[in-house]
Amino acid sequence: MNQCSWPRSHAFLRLCLAISRWRPRPLRTVQCLVLLVAASVLTIGRAGAQETALGRPLAVGEAEIWYLGHSGWALRTQNHFLIFDYWEAMKTMPPGATFVAPDDASLATGYIVPSEIADQNVIVFVSHAHSDHFDPVVLSWKESIAHIRYVFGWDVEGPPDLLRVDEPRKRFVIDGVRIHTVSHDFDGIPEAAFLVQADGVTLYHSGDHGSTAPTAQRFAANIDYFAGIARHIDIAFTVTWGGADYLVDKLSPKVVFPQHEGGAEYRLRGWAEQGDGARLQTQVLVPEKRGDRFLYTGGEAAVMP
Repeated sequence: MNQCSWPRSHAFLRLCLAISRWRPRPLRTVQCLVLLVAASVLTIGRAGAQETALGRPLAVGEAEIWYLGHSGWALRTQNHFLIFDYWEAMKTMPPGATFVAPDDASLATGYIVPSEIADQNVIVFVSHAHSDHFDPVVLSWKESIAHIRYVFGWDVEGPPDLLRVDEPRKRFVIDGVRIHTVSHDFDGIPEAAFLVQADGVTLYHSGDHGSTAPTAQRFAANIDYFAGIARHIDIAFTVTWGGADYLVDKLSPKVVFPQHEGGAEYRLRGWAEQGDGARLQTQVLVPEKRGDRFLYTGGEAAVMP
């Protein structure tokens, strides 16, 4: 929200009053008007700069994070912009219907608008083919974003700039970003979870990779594999139906973001405060709505206005 810094403007007004004591009246009036206009421009400009989503340079090891709803996240590091499991409509659309984004669509409201990130080095991750994780709209972004690559968590046909997971475990390197994958079939279809290392930030995104009775052994083996790559990670985006305790024990994330409750984020809050999340020995941050923004720096994450 834009806020004018009235105390700063008042300081300029006090300066005007001081000028009026020694300047001729016509000149002092002009001086006051000029200074007040300058104060307004300065304060509005600073407020605008604070709200510019991509305006703050990031250091190695820092990340700016946006919740895009359900399992969708955008994460900006020093030199890269990563997008995971984007689902624009956040609801099942009738056959033949097209979702129309709201007029205020932007990162600040939890939507990807290609023009907003057109100058970024973008990598789009899609864990599996279910509609709540794969929205075909992501493929249209390449028309507006010059530097964009795709990583799909299953063996799918696509354009040359689309990398696919066609092995149980696979590694990619894209512009210095190291990507490791594990495969699973939690819902009976091929899926992947991602371990990504970019600009000093190591993160895990589960997709639907969780631990239930039928999948517990494979889940543990997959997490153990990731632990062999990175024993202490920065950020984990994870489902809440099992395995978070094992994940934290093996990967030691500095902060955990629960996911997969789009439109019912209060359930994530319940998990974090009274469920399995309450027992995790690490920081847990819960998104409340699309567009929630967080800053990760110094091994901690904080909610940003």
